[in-house]
Amino acid sequence: MTAIIRPIFHYSIADSIYEKIQTQTASYYYYIGKINAWPNEEVDLVVPDPINTQSYENDSRNNMVTLKQVTINDVSMCVRRIDWASGVIYDQYDDTDVNLDSKNFYVLTTDFNVYKCLSNNYNSESTEQPSGQDLVAVKYDDDYVWKFMYSIPNILRNKFLIPSYMPVTRKAKNQYYTPGSIDPDNWVIVDGGSLYDPETTSATISGDGEGAAITLQIEDGVITGIVVTAVGEGYTNATLNIVKVSEEDPGSGGQVTIQVSSSGTIDTAQGDVETYAVDGELSSIIVTNGSNGYTEAPIVTITGDGTGAEATAIISDGSVVAINLTNRGSGYSYATVAIATEALLGGAFAAATARAITSPAGGHGFNAPKELFANTLCFYTSFTNVLNHDAIPISHDYRQFGIVSNIQTYGSLGKYSGVTAAAGYLLEGTFLAIEYPPDSFIYTADLSKNLQVVTALDNQMLVISIDGTVPEVDDVYTNANDYSFTLTDLTEPNINKFSGEMLFIDNQTAFESSEEQEISFRTFIKL
Repeated sequence: MTAIIRPIFHYSIADSIYEKIQTQTASYYYYIGKINAWPNEEVDLVVPDPINTQSYENDSRNNMVTLKQVTINDVSMCVRRIDWASGVIYDQYDDTDVNLDSKNFYVLTTDFNVYKCLSNNYNSESTEQPSGQDLVAVKYDDDYVWKFMYSIPNILRNKFLIPSYMPVTRKAKNQYYTPGSIDPDNWVIVDGGSLYDPETTSATISGDGEGAAITLQIEDGVITGIVVTAVGEGYTNATLNIVKVSEEDPGSGGQVTIQVSSSGTIDTAQGDVETYAVDGELSSIIVTNGSNGYTEAPIVTITGDGTGAEATAIISDGSVVAINLTNRGSGYSYATVAIATEALLGGAFAAATARAITSPAGGHGFNAPKELFANTLCFYTSFTNVLNHDAIPISHDYRQFGIVSNIQTYGSLGKYSGVTAAAGYLLEGTFLAIEYPPDSFIYTADLSKNLQVVTALDNQMLVISIDGTVPEVDDVYTNANDYSFTLTDLTEPNINKFSGEMLFIDNQTAFESSEEQEISFRTFIKL
């Protein structure tokens, strides 16, 4: 016997990972690393492909520098993007179509609404773009029947919408449908600081939403208040950052906390679609044999395990050319359509036939990701304003990134749960940053301990161990230029970089974070 794997199996895997991130039963992190150049990088500019071996995975783990947690704000289930266009024949939803998951039975419109096609007027061209957010299916002038499914919020579009994929979610499971705005009346000046120049000092907002804007009120160099000029949208967390135009500006010490407004309600267009979806309604009725000879529209009778479905037949030149549902009914998992016969001369009969198409479980729009066969997860993150050990910025060039799950805390079997993580050691001593350039190596006199410099500040240095070396206080380290320092303090990595499951590795040309350029990743994984 031949077994089959249903398309829903892939959706179930994607949904399971999404659920784990949402409920925090599993943790996923992006990592960046590989600070040293690829072989012949300066000459041929060729980036080697990652290799699917345990040895290569170990090398990638060795080269980890910084990690950033993937929160529920940073992941979305996705489906193929199908833009509506006039003159195209779209497939219609059909519960008997074995290849429905690969068909173009839904569309994205120019106003970022998503609709499912319930009838394509017997494979005719679509000439009228669906619109509106009706709770029931709507028939248009081109005789297409479209059912509104959901609208893609702006914050989801910015993170997950690309030419080949579009995000799909359920209202009850996604926070992007709540206002998530900055509360203009809920802020606290923790420290007003001093010596700020109001002409050159401003504020920016970082977080998972967009569009918020704040101006600072400064008197005699002290921050005395803020004004929220734009509340933004899509925020579940937000931080106010004080920005100075010039490094010579003496202003310092300011700290202001801001709050996000409480979440909205489920009363949104998609929330209504999910709430009022009709389980077991009939989607459409397809005429399989129009017959001929009818002198009037025959009676249509629908039977099955549901109730309420009613329909009328449309005839043309004696044939049944269409059957219109006047009541879609509910509770049907199967339905049979009987069209009354009509006796003709010579003992023949006009005997048309048709079949009914039932909705998916829960009704159209009840579970958009499942109904549209979402089998792809998109992960997104930005490393803007990330510090290693709360001290060292990630201002370096990197060449590799990936995703790892359930990584453990350093020196423990417990799962790490911080927002960011440093995979290297923070060393402290008396030295100048200029003496220890990025990518250089430091080592003890007997060469038993070797570390690679990621970034150095005066008296602080982030290093990674790529050979298992573990530094200790009082170690004396030297580099190739004979600069030396004694290690006076040490901060261990946040995570054990050899724990957890490495799910994804990608090699790139060198990329760098700076004040002018942020590091952001968007990864689509088809399951």
